[in-house]
Amino acid sequence: MKKLVFFMLSGLIFLGCKEVFESPVKSPITGYLVVEGAINSGEGSTIITLSRTTGLDNKQTVYEKGAAVSIEGQDKSSRILKESPNGQYIGQNLGLNSNQKYQLKINTSNGKKYLSELVAVNINQPIDSISWKRENGGVQIYVNTQNAKNKTNYYQWETNQTWEYHAEMTSALKYEITGTTTRPVYKAVYRFPKTPGVIDSSLFICWQATTNSNLLIANTEKLTKDLIFQPLAYIPPTSNQLNVLYSINVRQITWSKEGYEFLDRIQKNTEKTGSIFDAQPSELNSNIHNVDDPTEPVIGFVTISSIQEKRIYLNSKMFADWNYPQFYCKLDTVTNTNAAIIAKKADFLIPVLNGPCNGCEALDINEFYAAEPSCVDCMLKGGTNKRPSFWPK
Repeated sequence: MKKLVFFMLSGLIFLGCKEVFESPVKSPITGYLVVEGAINSGEGSTIITLSRTTGLDNKQTVYEKGAAVSIEGQDKSSRILKESPNGQYIGQNLGLNSNQKYQLKINTSNGKKYLSELVAVNINQPIDSISWKRENGGVQIYVNTQNAKNKTNYYQWETNQTWEYHAEMTSALKYEITGTTTRPVYKAVYRFPKTPGVIDSSLFICWQATTNSNLLIANTEKLTKDLIFQPLAYIPPTSNQLNVLYSINVRQITWSKEGYEFLDRIQKNTEKTGSIFDAQPSELNSNIHNVDDPTEPVIGFVTISSIQEKRIYLNSKMFADWNYPQFYCKLDTVTNTNAAIIAKKADFLIPVLNGPCNGCEALDINEFYAAEPSCVDCMLKGGTNKRPSFWPK
């Protein structure tokens, strides 16, 4: 959403003939308020993110801090969202009444007051299933959902993908560094002296995660049944996402017809290259307004829905022909003396295991094998060695 807004609020657009187009939309110095997120009427968290639009020359997000955010009901009930970092305002287990309407209330730190229109709670049936299919050498993930009463029609999905991957090599050794900062002395020792040969799993096993930033929406307005079979994510061939174990968590949100039209305009604008003929911000039809100045544009649309979630796991054994490529990692043999280690610049390598010896669990290591850090330390490939709480053991 923000990239679209950045473009639309820029002051100059250059056409092929190099004439200057002055945008009719003038952004204030502080930028327009951007409201993102859905109100979860049931169990789980509600996260509303507040930020400000900026010019094209500013690539950093300007979050709205210090605001007072609450959800007000027709029955005079009020639920306060607590501020968290990065402009997030969070509430837990709101338990909204499906027979009531609610509105989002925002009071910013500079004294401005914003209020959404009263919004009904949308029906949201549980996700039927998440399925997968081999396509174009990779794996396509789908969501399957339906409402037998044909009352939902307008859907959005958010996905979070997590996968476990391993380093190309394991390490049972580490450097013991003594001496001074300017003249360090290196010696390879076992990482776990009481059990020589045990590898360091904190270097070997990692997890990586990604959240889809694109809008994933679909509707059944013109279908005879409220039935969805929607592609969500694609795992390209030989990706390390299926190196060991992969998981995708899907959050399903439902919208009103007006809210869905807002998302559809956002999606169409972000898919266009941008010209003076594209839809302008005023056409986004937000249902959030400045109480004292209704003419001030606000970017966002409030929806209320119970949020349905479903997670699946895919493991490498399900794809015997995946052929995840193993990278070539060279092993260097190093004599376990400070002079030899420095001479071979082995201090820039990670010791992996001890070299030839009479009984390779001997505590005295005469020689050892070392490899480049990228082959041994899985965290150097962008992941973390902290196991996710939902990950199977």
